Amino acid sequence: MKGYVYVISNSAMPRYIKVGFSTKDPALRATEFNTASPEDYVVDYEILIDDPRLSLIHISEPTRPY
Repeated sequence: MKGYVYVISNSAMPRYIKVGFSTKDPALRATEFNTASPEDYVVDYEILIDDPRLSLIHISEPTRPY
């Protein structure tokens, strides 16, 4: 299953980013977050890959708290 791994941010929350995956275009995904924020979410990075779910697991593993 091809899909995107993306990084989305919002200038109203500068210390937070959303790293995720989707089969949708990341710009469309960012608009889905724009429901209650005073600023729009923007896509900072995206890459189309063969297995985004597996890639996200590898990205997220080092960030888990111990």
